[in-house]
Amino acid sequence: MKKKNMISDKVYLELHSKIMNLNIKPGKIISIKDICNSMNISRSPVRDAIIRLEEEGLVESIPQVGIRITQINFKKMEDERYLRHCIEYKMAIDYGSKNYSLIELLKFENNIKLQELAIKEKNYIAFLEYDDAFHEVLFEITGRGFIWEIILENQAHYRRMRLLALISLGDNHLKDLVEQHKKMVEYIKSKDTDSLIKLLDLHISELVEEKFWLRDNYPELIYSDEEYEKKDNSLLKENFYIDLIKKKKE
Repeated sequence: MKKKNMISDKVYLELHSKIMNLNIKPGKIISIKDICNSMNISRSPVRDAIIRLEEEGLVESIPQVGIRITQINFKKMEDERYLRHCIEYKMAIDYGSKNYSLIELLKFENNIKLQELAIKEKNYIAFLEYDDAFHEVLFEITGRGFIWEIILENQAHYRRMRLLALISLGDNHLKDLVEQHKKMVEYIKSKDTDSLIKLLDLHISELVEEKFWLRDNYPELIYSDEEYEKKDNSLLKENFYIDLIKKKKE
């Protein structure tokens, strides 16, 4: 049983990463058989992994068709953003004026350096991960790590939209985000809670411009009730994230 759980965890982590990083295109139809063949494993651990992904809203089972990677649902995305906004807003109120140690402040500053490196390397996935890690520091040093885990478990649509936004808006947008992070650290150091809260409102704002970009450039990524006509089993060959980068350079 333990070995089966380890295999299921491996499948889950592999698919979760590919979905959240847009390596697999939203709306794509895959099959349990395809996953089994790709990873050379039995069906049982794959089914267990699919159940976990379905609970997180990343996939949905369609009878007689297969497993669909969920498209980006604007309503759910906004709910996920709202959840994060409300929690971080409350965290800023409660802990914005906390006495932070030098080591704790260095965690913020070292993370910002990693964000700047990701921009230079044009690594949007890494930047997004460092962005999340920056916000995670506040939860970590205030003993609220469990709350951060809840946020991460409810980001199926919002995180993918954020990655699309980073790609579509380009490096200047990323640099603006880094500058906002730097100001947050300054406000934390000076215990300027009011300014910190105002900046968070701006930082975790509604992705209106990004919605229009997604609608105009990738309408097939947006949630609709239409069923796909056929199944595509090229799970390992496809890398939608790379396709996005190529289109950006055209």
